[in-house]
Amino acid sequence: MSTPTPRRLILAQASSTEQVSIWAQTHPHWGAHLTAAQWEDRERHLLATRLARSGGLRPWILTTTDANLPRPILASCETIRKRALIRLPGSDSVQDVLAQGVASVFVDPDLRRRGYASSMMALLASRLRDKEEEEEEDEEDDDDVTFSVLYSDIGKEFYARLGWRACASNHIVGKIWKTDEVTLATPIDDTHLPSLAERDELRLRDMLASSPRSTSIRAALVPDLATLQWHFARQDFLARHQFSSSPPEAKRGAVYDTKPSPVWALWKPKLSTENKTDNNNNNNNNNNNNNTLEILRLSFPQDIHEAELKAALRAIVIEASREAGRWRCEKLLLWNPDERVTSILFAMTELEPSFVQRDKDSIPSLLWLGEGGRDVDVEWVANDKFGWC
Repeated sequence: MSTPTPRRLILAQASSTEQVSIWAQTHPHWGAHLTAAQWEDRERHLLATRLARSGGLRPWILTTTDANLPRPILASCETIRKRALIRLPGSDSVQDVLAQGVASVFVDPDLRRRGYASSMMALLASRLRDKEEEEEEDEEDDDDVTFSVLYSDIGKEFYARLGWRACASNHIVGKIWKTDEVTLATPIDDTHLPSLAERDELRLRDMLASSPRSTSIRAALVPDLATLQWHFARQDFLARHQFSSSPPEAKRGAVYDTKPSPVWALWKPKLSTENKTDNNNNNNNNNNNNNTLEILRLSFPQDIHEAELKAALRAIVIEASREAGRWRCEKLLLWNPDERVTSILFAMTELEPSFVQRDKDSIPSLLWLGEGGRDVDVEWVANDKFGWC
């Protein structure tokens, strides 16, 4: 196939048939731990979630203006609609906006090094920035999209050249804490998620509204119920195929009831795609266990006393470690903790914590689409793992 010239390249929404072709392309690279049928089942399972259905997730392809079908798929990606909040410089009000997450950027190995990924992302940025109307009348358009986020696994420079500027990308990782200590933290299950998500959103709004005025725009993704359920749907599907027997019943987190407002953490196990796991403390390869319990969201009131926060984090970390053990995870991971949380966690010597600055993988990156252009200063607030897509 001849290489199309740039003027003939277009960004188009993938058809359902083309979407299946994309899944077949990506399976050997991202889903080899599953069969091709299981990989497609996973994608359809996620499309049925509240976050993704009804146009929440849209598949895109870079193709050509040629009318011949089937259209060539030169590159592909997905956008996921996300609720977000912003506070503009000089303003005391918090605004509800929409953001678009970009995920699953892929070019077939035989088509790489031809500039297709760059062309696709440039066209996508232009489409989002120009707020073009969607072709499908039954789906929401992008008129209110204020910023876009993605999580780069190829470093900070490639997407920055296209407008997605790298943001804070650090985390604390620690060993699980093995102790028989009884804590006052209680488990979180699916029935608790709606009320916690609602309360967390109010906290986030209050934090944005009450923080001192800044010359930077403050932007935050909302850790709403749809987002959390999407993460847990991914986890639950993979667990059914990763465990040689039935997986443990998932606890979604733990809450410590400080007065007048509780502290909680939501988490999910990230299971290595290299190993099968069973329920008898065994892995097929115990010397290479990369299973990690990832904290999706840590929520606490900003005015909490230091002693209360210490007690809450101690209890939550112990319960997280126990949950990690049930899932054969050896590590705990928390993205972008603030100074108070960092100080408290590093005082827990049992964790043997370390601070990691990521330069290559999962780099949160933000493209501002609102007033002022893409070069305005934007502070990404509450940049927790729940935002990942």
